[in-house]
Amino acid sequence: MSFEGTLSASGERHTLRLGPARRASVVVLSGSLVLSGRGGLGLGFRVQAIALADNETGGEGRFLWTDDRGDQVFGDLRGDTAVAGRGIRGTITGGTGRYAGLQGEYDFEWTYVLDAEEGMVQGRAVGLKGRARRVVDASGQPPPGDR
Repeated sequence: MSFEGTLSASGERHTLRLGPARRASVVVLSGSLVLSGRGGLGLGFRVQAIALADNETGGEGRFLWTDDRGDQVFGDLRGDTAVAGRGIRGTITGGTGRYAGLQGEYDFEWTYVLDAEEGMVQGRAVGLKGRARRVVDASGQPPPGDR
């Protein structure tokens, strides 16, 4: 199933300066995601994410999407560098409830609307597009960690 989406989030950034040009930051965000597309992911989600971003080596994080029934999608985020406007790849690694056994990936460009080195940040995803599929074992059940 393919999907597209709009995502906006806000939260806090805490930065550690590692010399004159290098910065490492922990970013904690929450917001909303609305997906459209074929295959049952055309829903709204509450989004939470936490990431460690380094302007020289890139970023890595985790995300959690929760729908109105409490079912969840979770996975990993990776970016080449922790600079606004750079591409980010999300990897869906599982879920609960109706998203049990879900795997996939999506890409987007992150754009800051409010960009502070320390404190409150706000941004949105541009061009969010991806694909997902349900992975089941021979018995037709999702993997044990996703049940």
